[in-house]
Amino acid sequence: MTGEKAKKEYQTDGNSPLVSVIMPAYNAERTLAASAQSVLSQSLEDLELIIIDDGSKDGTAMVCGELAAQDERVRFIKQTNAGPAAARNAGLAGARGEYVTFVDSDDLIEKGMLASLVEAVRSSGADVAVCGAAAEYPGSAEKNFEIRLGTEGLFYGSERKKLFDLPWMTIFLSGWGKLFRRSIIEQKALRLNTEYRITEDTDFVMRYLENCSGVHLVDECFYRYVQANGNSLTSVKDPEALRAAAYNIRARLACLMQKWGVCSEEANGRADEYLYGQLNSAVFIKLRGNSQTGEKLRFYKQSFEEKGFKAYLSHGKLSSRILGMGFLPALLYTKVHGAYLRLRGRA
Repeated sequence: MTGEKAKKEYQTDGNSPLVSVIMPAYNAERTLAASAQSVLSQSLEDLELIIIDDGSKDGTAMVCGELAAQDERVRFIKQTNAGPAAARNAGLAGARGEYVTFVDSDDLIEKGMLASLVEAVRSSGADVAVCGAAAEYPGSAEKNFEIRLGTEGLFYGSERKKLFDLPWMTIFLSGWGKLFRRSIIEQKALRLNTEYRITEDTDFVMRYLENCSGVHLVDECFYRYVQANGNSLTSVKDPEALRAAAYNIRARLACLMQKWGVCSEEANGRADEYLYGQLNSAVFIKLRGNSQTGEKLRFYKQSFEEKGFKAYLSHGKLSSRILGMGFLPALLYTKVHGAYLRLRGRA
């Protein structure tokens, strides 16, 4: 849909914007302006951008003030540091749009994203629209790649079982690249759980999906997931919290399958793969950290109590296979790998 067509078909009453874009920011002075501009230059202009400064210690507040002065669609909320969940909740509390989407302050969105997602929801009657993403790693040896959905259209009823086959299970595992109906968020009193510092957006998405009848997929990489700001809201990784969050999300997936009536061996297998993948990351982070060796051993043994985890590692890439060989080989590998990254300036 073109921007002009979007403006004609989807104008609101003039008092409330069509879309509320919620953008939490923490120490984001280097990336915030570009991220905000990608929102404000959307072909669909009937929007509000709510920026929440989560107690930043740099010049984020100054950038917010400048953006608000330049464009009346920008609203600026400043709060003491309370974490990403609280920041997004502050944005939800102030949102006025018919639809809501989340954009991180170090990410970018393509010009036609909002118009396309609004068109998808309104044309099909879906309760949420989802697009793909492009992962970008500026200044890093990591390779950029696309997260495509591989299919398009409305998924309703038993058809939703197919959503568990999506690459990366994108529909479930992130808050970005989605357009939500604010009416459902408010009717069901949905907010992000402030007790979570990791995957808090995933938990929110899962609870929202439990109240969805239809999901519309748009197979375009409209969202640009940029990993450049080391102080961003999503960069801190605590292995204990990551492991606990993984079990929470696995339980949420089970609830969602039950709610949708799509329980199957295949769907459960994909959900287990998510859990094992997160456990893999948690163990790797723990062994690379500064904990005492005994604490690392305890964490390693506890993680391998999960049935199926070792078999999952045996079919993974080299680092995963080494993790599954035993504690000492895994510990040695993570030390060598960490030294290698430090040598290249990437640790």
